[in-house]
Amino acid sequence: EEVTKSLMRGDINAALLATKTAESLLSQILRKCLAESDRGWEAIEKTLEDSSASLYAQLLRKTEPLSIVGNVAPMLGLLGTVMGMVSTFGELSVDDGTGRNLANGIYFALVTTVAGLLVAIPSLVAHSLLNSRLDKLISEMTECAELALSPLKRYNSPQLQSQTSTKFPSSTSSNGPSNPRQSLEPALFSQG
Repeated sequence: EEVTKSLMRGDINAALLATKTAESLLSQILRKCLAESDRGWEAIEKTLEDSSASLYAQLLRKTEPLSIVGNVAPMLGLLGTVMGMVSTFGELSVDDGTGRNLANGIYFALVTTVAGLLVAIPSLVAHSLLNSRLDKLISEMTECAELALSPLKRYNSPQLQSQTSTKFPSSTSSNGPSNPRQSLEPALFSQG
């Protein structure tokens, strides 16, 4: 809200300051976009897309251990199953006729399979739920950033540029601001 209000007043410096006082992922994205404000809306939009994609990839890396555990646990269970079966067939060669040694190997095989699945299933479910939540959060954050930066889009529209080009001196003129980030003309944002 502070960024949008500052941009509506035409004060990019105040908008930048607002992004520095509130440390969040959204403020980081807004700060990167505002740094491109002097290059036009296309550059801002590209920065928004790139920053969102980079942030999404960074957050996905944090959920990767769940995926690894979910994929490795069944393999460990399978390894236990195979070891149990090897033990069972090894006992067949020295069977005492009771079958007791066979049961131990089969028990070991089944326990390791169940243990692997008990670890894998919750890990994969958690990984999927977290990734879905991250996708939703990044989407909402991108929408918020675009909404907050919308005054810059309006300012950079070709129609508004042509309407205001004769009213206000360019930034290279001696009367205009020397730094395009110092201020945008507030009148630009009040026109309909």
